[in-house]
Order: sequence, then structure tokens, then C-alpha cells
Amino acid sequence: EAFSGINFQEIGSLSEEERNKRFTDMRTKSEAAMKLLDEKLNKSLDQKQVTRLKQLALQRDVIASLVGPDLGNQLKLTDDQQAKLREVAAQGFPPFGPPEARKKAQADALAVLTEPQKKQWNDLTGKSFTFPEPQFGGPGFGGLGGPGGRGPGGPGGERKIVAQFDK
Repeated sequence: EAFSGINFQEIGSLSEEERNKRFTDMRTKSEAAMKLLDEKLNKSLDQKQVTRLKQLALQRDVIASLVGPDLGNQLKLTDDQQAKLREVAAQGFPPFGPPEARKKAQADALAVLTEPQKKQWNDLTGKSFTFPEPQFGGPGFGGLGGPGGRGPGGPGGERKIVAQFDK
């Protein structure tokens, strides 16, 4: 819902001021939606599950997590570290690009941390989880992972991922 009514094709033709306003609006809507989701999850999950979900979110979004103010304050990142992390984030990596590109960008971001910060990061992220790589294309509706497919969304695949999550 945060992105409803946004025509991404016109974003490039907007003035910088209007583009920034639109992105600020989207960010505000997205934050409100995330807060609502957190409230619902806190009612549905026990504390151990909420903690693990937060750990997994940090593992999945390493760069965004480190650039964000909450974690930056918690890890006591210096101005220099924050600038280096913004540089890594600005270099970008395709979210659906090669896994190696994402792993390199994440390693570059974590390399900015001091040893005590790395230990704190490891404590915050918990046991490492290997996320399945996105599956695109292939036969049938939804690709290999679509309804009835052979991927994670196919018969039995979702349960395997949930079982991994519960560890």
C-alpha cells in the first residue's frame, strides 16, 4: 500500500524536489505499514519467534540495516563508518542479481565494522541462515516456485523453509 498510486515511470521526469517529496511520502507510508505489521506479528508470535524474525531481517538486509539510524546508534558507528557504509549502499547491487554481487556488497559493509562491533552484529543476527535464492521464470504460472511448481512455493517447499526458520 505504501507504493499505491506511484507511477515509477514518471519519477525520472519529476524535479528533484518533487521526486524527494514522493520518496518521503512513500517512506512515511512504508514505515507506518511496517509498524502495523510489527504490532500484528507481536500479537501472533511468541517472543522467541519475534527475536528470530528480527535476526533474520538483519541478515537479509545487511546494508540497509547498517545504514539505518537505529542500528547505527546501537553499534555506535562513527561518522566515518557511516560515510563508508553510505558509499557501499550507493554502489548498489541488483537485488535480484547474481548472489555473488550481494554477498560482496554485504562483506564490504561488514568490513567497515570494528571487531567489537562485528561481535555485537553477530549477537544481533543470531545463528546464520542461508536464504533460498530467488527463482525466476520456468514453466507454468508463477515459474518453478508457483502453484504446483517444484520450487520453494511448490508442494512441500514452503514447509521446508518454515522448518529451517524454526531452527
